[in-house]
Order: sequence, then structure tokens, then C-alpha cells
Amino acid sequence: MRKTLAAAGLLLVIAIPAAAIANPPRDNANGPHKDYVSGTANVPLPTPLGTIPAVVSHNGTTAPNGHSGDQATGTWTTDFPVTPFGPVHLAGDILCINATRGATNGADWRGVVTASNTPLAPVGAGVFTRDEDPPGGTGDSSTPDRTIGFLTSPPGPNPVCPSVPLPTNQITAGDITVHDGGF
Repeated sequence: MRKTLAAAGLLLVIAIPAAAIANPPRDNANGPHKDYVSGTANVPLPTPLGTIPAVVSHNGTTAPNGHSGDQATGTWTTDFPVTPFGPVHLAGDILCINATRGATNGADWRGVVTASNTPLAPVGAGVFTRDEDPPGGTGDSSTPDRTIGFLTSPPGPNPVCPSVPLPTNQITAGDITVHDGGF
């Protein structure tokens, strides 16, 4: 009997970690305890000149054990390949992120422009972006990723990232990942 119990115990010690390795968690309830956004996507964005196709890319994260709305580090770029004034390139730093779970699995983040080739978006201007990465996974056409971004006044020190239910535009190519680290 003892040998049987020892063998069963050993089997459990081996089987449980093996199952966890074979089936890693995929939902936002697991993973690092920090909020993050990342990805590159093609999306039509509103501008003072109308809606123009853009390529957006961003990668930002809060500190470990960060809470939604905490200060963040990371970078973003937005490129408008075709405008009436020629190609427009904007880039900057991500300053805070507020990710939340739910039907849209969304994140609101703020940033500051650090590079620009147009006076319409000067260095020092702020940006506010809403990303949505609905449950369903990459490539699930029934749950396409969505995003929207706007220029704002300069963000100032320690900006906040409120959760704002903005209407977003469906991306036409690419992938955006949003992770809510919990707490």
C-alpha cells in the first residue's frame, strides 16, 4: 500500500507541472503582474485633415506589481505614409497605462511626442490612445483588435490615464496586445 501511495504521489508531482507546461495559461488573469500594451497595426485614424490610414506601433509597460493607471515606460510611433503634405512620422514615450479586463480587454495610455516632422504635432504635445484586444486571440476575425489615438495638450509631470470609453477603429492588419496585470 505504501508503495502504491508513494508511486501515486510521485506521479502527481510529475504530472501537474507537465500539464502546466503543456497547457500554459492564455488569459489575462495569469501572466505578469503589470499592465502592458504592445503591437503594430494598420488603422484609419482621425486627423485635422480627415481620417487617414496610419501604421501605429507601441510597446509599453508599468513597473512590476503596477496598478492600472500607474506610470509606465515604453515607446510609440505613428506613421501616416500618405498625406497632402507627404509622409508624416510621429514618435514618443509612453507615460502611463490603464489596462482593464472585460468584453473589450482595453487599455488607455498617454504619451508625449518626442519626434515629429510636422508642425501639426509638435514635440512636447501629448497623445491619448485607447487599444482594444478582445478575447478570442490573434487572427480571430470575429473579435478584431481596435484602436484610436488623439493629440492632446502637453501631458505634464505624472499624467493620469483614466479609462475612457472612446469609440475605436478596427485595425486592417497587424495585432495589438493588451494585458491587465490585475490588483
